[in-house]
Amino acid sequence: MSSARFHNDNCPVPPATPHFRSDIEGLRGIAILLVVLFHARVPGFAGGFIGVDVFFTLSGYLITALLVREFEASGGISLRNFYARRVRRLLPACVLVVLVTLLASVLVLGPLELVRVAQGAAATALYVSNFWFMHAAGDYFAADSKLHPLLHTWSLAVEEQFYVVWPLIVLLALRRSRRTLIWTVAAVTFVSFVACIVGTVADQRVAFYGSPLRAWEFGAGALVSLIPASRVRSAAVLGGLGLAGIVTTGVVTPQAGFPGLYAAGPVIATAAALMAGASAPARGYIRILNSTPLQFVGRLSYSWYLWHWPVLILTATMVDLTLPGRLLCMVASLGFAWAAHHLVENPIRFSRTLVASRALSLGLAGIVTVVTASIGIAVVGMGQAISLTPAYSAYTEAAADRQLLGQAGCIASARQSTLLECTFGDTASETTVVLFGDSHAAQWFPALEQTAAENGWRIVTLVKMACPVPAVKIYSVPLAREHWECDEWRRLALQRVAAIRPQAVLVSTSKIALLRMIAAGYDGQSEEVLEVVLAETTLLRLWERGMRTTLQALHEHSSAVILLRDTPLMGFDVPVCLSRSARRKLTDDPCWREASSALAPQLFAAEARAAHGIASVVDMNDVICSSKVCRATNGGLVVFRDSHHLSTRFVRSIAPDFGSRVDNAMQ
Repeated sequence: MSSARFHNDNCPVPPATPHFRSDIEGLRGIAILLVVLFHARVPGFAGGFIGVDVFFTLSGYLITALLVREFEASGGISLRNFYARRVRRLLPACVLVVLVTLLASVLVLGPLELVRVAQGAAATALYVSNFWFMHAAGDYFAADSKLHPLLHTWSLAVEEQFYVVWPLIVLLALRRSRRTLIWTVAAVTFVSFVACIVGTVADQRVAFYGSPLRAWEFGAGALVSLIPASRVRSAAVLGGLGLAGIVTTGVVTPQAGFPGLYAAGPVIATAAALMAGASAPARGYIRILNSTPLQFVGRLSYSWYLWHWPVLILTATMVDLTLPGRLLCMVASLGFAWAAHHLVENPIRFSRTLVASRALSLGLAGIVTVVTASIGIAVVGMGQAISLTPAYSAYTEAAADRQLLGQAGCIASARQSTLLECTFGDTASETTVVLFGDSHAAQWFPALEQTAAENGWRIVTLVKMACPVPAVKIYSVPLAREHWECDEWRRLALQRVAAIRPQAVLVSTSKIALLRMIAAGYDGQSEEVLEVVLAETTLLRLWERGMRTTLQALHEHSSAVILLRDTPLMGFDVPVCLSRSARRKLTDDPCWREASSALAPQLFAAEARAAHGIASVVDMNDVICSSKVCRATNGGLVVFRDSHHLSTRFVRSIAPDFGSRVDNAMQ
């Protein structure tokens, strides 16, 4: 290939970065502050996660500008030089955080958590943590996801994947003309943006974590870098609006339905600030970005981003953090970032030996990547080995427990509106019992199956994940829209009950579903938000009315309707808590919750009113909890398989009591 098209590595190389832009450093400072305030759960910054979108837009701008400058100066792009600069800039700090996080996790976490952290560490080392979290952790805003100390590395993986592909796109387009590059970037940006909107509706996880559906954010920054500064008008106004837009979206952007159209807000605002900064570097709003605090945190933004989350999460596993404690963690992580920046990042990034040899930079990067991933895999094996020892095997079994109906393919997914009807027990029996509800109904199947075997019943299951029994409108967080499939499924299920005309219908539903009636307030911290929701009498009345409607419809076509009171919401992953407690050899039991909080008595009272006169109520919580406390173990058994589903082994242990109460309710 000719040197006119590809840069000859023996020729002088243009400067590694464009001329320093203090306004961009200030924008980095704002972006990291928004992310930190959001993760610290500071009131007023519920949309601070958009700081990542600001970073994406800045990266697209800077990388495209760098590549175009190099091509126009030398007639080609040295890919080896580009990738060598990237690994010197990004890899050392990231590897340091991953290894320190792994070491800390070995010291303070139980084996169940350690396995998950180590898997995430290996994925981070291989630059695919976004895809790993997409499948392993699920929704970014969900409580379970927020327990992983490397969750934040998903965005680094997206950036690294962008860095692999983007230089090739720019190079191939520029070989034709700058105009070709503009049209290519515009096309990629448009297609990715449309895919992001559609993907958010279809599956929010894919749209959130998937690099192809986030490429438009980098593309928007790239397009701005290709606009001549001389064409920008009213730069002061544009810059001010851009800056205000970034801060405003960091306050008001909702989690539900993100990224989708909502992500366009911070991206457009960042693009506006970048355009203005390129054409009017001395304008008033630039003074804000040039302020000493923003320049300081902007300079440390990458390192602070890496450190703040593991420091916060690992500290939270040892002590209960209030807002001052979370802020203190953020300050401490800034100290770690400063030290890492000066002791690790800069010395390696500007090492004369590494700068002089791109082959050495890339070779060492490959070795470090393989070694780090291997360490992560080794820690996975260590965690798994520990989790299978007698001291932890019961907790490991509970964590691996999966609902029997789910294993049998008898639970409809969130996206299904059709019925998945399954039949068990004595199929020729004249007594048919229908199990109706969501996963909290499904958790009772082991006890119901045992009861049916003793009584010769036929069981028909009508169960759908995350679909409450009450006839209420709910919002699906994963689907990022109203959960109309639930309404349709409930209608079909009621029709099916009318056709079966069973002797009894057992009904149960999760109290967590109440949160899905308020999509704007649902932030994944279910145990905290529920306390607030239960104080909303309007929502409780809607729930009560919806429950009455469904129970009445069942009552019309069944000899007996039995409402099973919902089980405790513990607010923490029970097997993980027990595993961690055993690992630390704690003498005090930390794995419990007050019954009044875990059982939501005000919600049960509303359901009991709804059931009055048309359904019997069976409450099994007296054998799960004491009068004051719900504990993670009972009679030597692990009660829960996660934070709110009963374990199969425990449900079977109380099957005789369950069967007796259900049998009495059917009389």
